[in-house]
Amino acid sequence: MMIVLALILLLVHTALFLSGGVDQHIEVYDELGLSLLGLKSGKLWQCFSYATLHGSWYHLGVNLILLVTIGGKVQGLFGRRVTFTVLCSSILLGAIFHCVIEYFGRHAVGSLLIGISGGVMGLLIFLCFRMRDVRIFGGRLGLGYLAYGLLLSEAGLALMDPALGLPGFEQIGVGLSQLMGGSVFKIAHACHFGGGLAGWLWARYGAFSTWNEKAFGR
Repeated sequence: MMIVLALILLLVHTALFLSGGVDQHIEVYDELGLSLLGLKSGKLWQCFSYATLHGSWYHLGVNLILLVTIGGKVQGLFGRRVTFTVLCSSILLGAIFHCVIEYFGRHAVGSLLIGISGGVMGLLIFLCFRMRDVRIFGGRLGLGYLAYGLLLSEAGLALMDPALGLPGFEQIGVGLSQLMGGSVFKIAHACHFGGGLAGWLWARYGAFSTWNEKAFGR
């Protein structure tokens, strides 16, 4: 399933690229990319369709590699139903958290969210918590702690976005921008956190969680 999905995303991006790229398909990105303006005008499908678009070959390539490797691992261990449920839930919750940050922030009106990275983050966090006792880095770190670290990092970076103007967090965010470049806050950290949170919720409380294994099925 993950390979088929990756091929679909690749075909979509290739078709857009060969027919002129982003500049020639602004209307497509406006319709399918996620924005507060779009949601306010009733385009609720954007909460899922944004994951089908990517801004560059690099953006697409990184997401496809992670989708196939992480998603393929989840599917191999837990089946297609689980993988599809976690992926879709992560895409949706990632969209919700992104919109919350956009609503309270000072971002440009009409800015778009695109990419399936929120869904990938959800699969990663789900996998880490389901295999939380597996240890890496020479046995010094469990996957569960790695997942918590990723969630906290994305939450912190989302709150540090200078566009939010949160006292204390804003100053740290400005410092990070000066140190690492402004592109650090062009990444959708709130979407990553929302997607990861969905993965954690399914791993912890889902019908196929460790605490209810009898309900689990492929």
